[in-house]
Amino acid sequence: MQPSRSSLFLLVAITYCLTSAAPTYAEVHLILGGEDEEESLLLMPSQVAEGPDGNLYVFDAGDSLIKVFTPTGEHLRDLAGSGEGPGEIQRADGATFGFTPEGLLYFTEFFRGHRWLTLLQLDGTLVNTISPQLQVAFGVQGAVPLPDGRFLVQIAYGTKAEAEGDIYLYRMPQTLTVMDDQGVLGPEILRTDHIRLISTSPNGGDTTLPYLPSFTWVCAPTGRIVWSDGLSPQLRVFDLEGRALDPLVTPLPPAGEVTRDDLKRWQKSREEMMMDLDPAWWQRFGRAVNSYDKALYPRPVISNLDVTPAGNLLVLVTGRPGPDEKTVPYWLLDSEGKLIQQCRAPVRQLGVSEHFLLFFTEHEDGHQLVHALVREQDEAAALAQLEVFLAGSE
Repeated sequence: MQPSRSSLFLLVAITYCLTSAAPTYAEVHLILGGEDEEESLLLMPSQVAEGPDGNLYVFDAGDSLIKVFTPTGEHLRDLAGSGEGPGEIQRADGATFGFTPEGLLYFTEFFRGHRWLTLLQLDGTLVNTISPQLQVAFGVQGAVPLPDGRFLVQIAYGTKAEAEGDIYLYRMPQTLTVMDDQGVLGPEILRTDHIRLISTSPNGGDTTLPYLPSFTWVCAPTGRIVWSDGLSPQLRVFDLEGRALDPLVTPLPPAGEVTRDDLKRWQKSREEMMMDLDPAWWQRFGRAVNSYDKALYPRPVISNLDVTPAGNLLVLVTGRPGPDEKTVPYWLLDSEGKLIQQCRAPVRQLGVSEHFLLFFTEHEDGHQLVHALVREQDEAAALAQLEVFLAGSE
């Protein structure tokens, strides 16, 4: 009898675990922190990454800790934690982390958190903080280290209300720029100024609009910045001086139409949410939600960009969900924008690390599960492996 395709994938993954020079991987598939919500070490996980030491790092917004696990899933230690001082996280929602070429861990905060970027050794020892030299900013939404010690940073500025009749629309400017190790910012590489919020008040009580443009970017190993607002299948490309280069033409579909039915579903979901939390909210702010009956922007085609260890682009493609309304499409493109592999899976935040496919799923009781699947070395085969694995686990 011939072995099944899923068996072959698992056999290859186990063989890779046993022969790789990286740390020993005793398991093919891990659920970090455990699957049982009552016993899980993770409360509200929001990001997972493989570190330069081969360990797995998970940011848990539930207790502001970056939790470290071995490649076989054992919990090692916790970093950061909630607090006001350097090395601690003041505001967990919106915080992100990553690793520098020198092997340090860094994290940023957003929305009333620390304005600085924090650098830690992998054991949690504070190394430094870098404060952007900027007078007015809402916060640093994300950063990527550059080989020369600088960082590419995304900065969001404060919103500004614009009256449209008796409703107020809020713009949120965002920029991408380079910051040196003293916090000095270079010229803006790009800036957007999209309307993102709506309210009956010029002083808050705002609601995020649906189907908004993206602001997603990566810094490729070549030093090129690849950026998208999701409204075109073309990806814009810049160098680190902000000069525009030839765009990447991809086979992605164009941005779609936002229909009146789409907006009705959004309005209904907002009403249900506000009424559940506090009916007074809907009485006060629901008029603004119901007034948004014509979309300002088309339905974006790209939600997120990521760069893989091989220098390929992993694209989360937006649009309507699949027939089962649970799966979402991911496309793997090469550095020139050509399609390598497609994958449709019921997972979010799919990432390709050196040894794992990392992703999130939702448990039947609603809490988030963080998965690490030892991957095929070929990235296209790894995406095919994921589909087979998920089909076999149903």
